[in-house]
Amino acid sequence: MLKASQAKPKEYPDALNLLFGHLPPNDRKTQVAELLGQVCEGELSLEGLVLVRNEDELTGVMLTVLQNDGTAMMFPPILKNLGDLRAAESLLRKTSEWFESSNALLAQCLLDKDDQIFSKVLKENGYPLLAELVFLRNDLTQTASQESLNNEGMQSLENIAYSPESHAEFESVLQQTYIDSLDCPELTSIRSAEDALKGHRQAGKFHPELWRVYRSEGKPVGLCLSTSHSDGELWELVYLGVVPEFRGTGWGRILLRECLLAARTAHAIAMTVAVDAANEPATRLYAKAGFQEVLRKDAHLRWKSRECK
Repeated sequence: MLKASQAKPKEYPDALNLLFGHLPPNDRKTQVAELLGQVCEGELSLEGLVLVRNEDELTGVMLTVLQNDGTAMMFPPILKNLGDLRAAESLLRKTSEWFESSNALLAQCLLDKDDQIFSKVLKENGYPLLAELVFLRNDLTQTASQESLNNEGMQSLENIAYSPESHAEFESVLQQTYIDSLDCPELTSIRSAEDALKGHRQAGKFHPELWRVYRSEGKPVGLCLSTSHSDGELWELVYLGVVPEFRGTGWGRILLRECLLAARTAHAIAMTVAVDAANEPATRLYAKAGFQEVLRKDAHLRWKSRECK
């Protein structure tokens, strides 16, 4: 008989060993030890760790991490038997119960395109497909020639970095870029700019100087939010947006060039970005700047009203 439950502290080691079962034994041991150490130090919570047993045997585990922007990031379940549909459903139902009782507003799961089994489980349990996300990478050591632009508009371009004093302007400009956005429009309609900024800060190592609002002749044009990974060698463009007034006039290319230039100046070796596959203007923009597709994932989303918190 299958029974799903939230993992108790004494069950963490076995659950995490199954969760990281794809790693070589020594790497798995190190990863589990590091996470348990973070739990002991209060740096990580495993309250969203759910496991399922068949009688006394551990048959599956699923981890969800609650972020401070109100998003519960769900990782697909790890099952001893890959096609065990009943175990996957049990894990998701228990995870959903935890999500509904939490302070999270959104639950999001990124799923490999070929994982049709769990995709079906998600859809049948209230997690519709939000978007197909395309993950792109720009090898900064090889694509400089593809960024050639004229200097049109550059004379009037100014920017400010993020700071507590500029926070309100970042929030305002971000909200403006959501108007008629083609990038996951359902998400921008239910998540506030304030919550989005909190989430973007968690995408990697936060550097305020990598967040920029751009203006032209005193008017906000848009913003670029970047973060770094791997000791600064890998940059991620977590958000680029242009306000409606300046769309279709080349400003997106200019802002992207500024971001790529900053990454090269910092000696980054590559930049990554994820974009909604349905956002054709954005995919064309990145392709012309030298970004190449590395993988695709389906983003499933479930949300609740703020009144439910």
